[in-house]
Amino acid sequence: MGSQRPTRTLELAVKALARAGQRGIILTDKATLIEQRLSEQIYITNGVPHDWLFPQMSAIVHHGGAGTSAASLRAGVPSITVYHISDQQFWGKLVANVGAGPRPIRRRWLTAGKLARTIQRVLANTAMQQQASAIGHQMRQEQGTIRAIQALEQHSMQEIQQVARKTF
Repeated sequence: MGSQRPTRTLELAVKALARAGQRGIILTDKATLIEQRLSEQIYITNGVPHDWLFPQMSAIVHHGGAGTSAASLRAGVPSITVYHISDQQFWGKLVANVGAGPRPIRRRWLTAGKLARTIQRVLANTAMQQQASAIGHQMRQEQGTIRAIQALEQHSMQEIQQVARKTF
């Protein structure tokens, strides 16, 4: 959940987690906030790969960027999108439309209470959890990266063969 005011966003997230009665890992790129343990319940860090971290979570709160949205779907975990700009809202709506998260929340309208209630609703929604899990399973079976590499290799070989025919 990116922010122009990271300290205020951090305070909001900490309050929301406390109100929701949940533990949390907060990822940030703000050097002054990194590698802190605010309590036994909340840890702040950076540089943790989403593909490793997200499958271990019960829910994910994020800004709704395309990459983060894809990683949350691939992890098979419900996600709450807190968007700042329009493309983030688009991805948040996509996640909600496929049943893997609630409707996206605009950052400007977010409060600790609203986020806490949303976290609690997501964690209590078994249908959403099952849908997110099913989508994640399907995405992991697609092996998109491997297929893309194979397509690039095949295309490259065809190009090399064409150049070789013209040259010799």
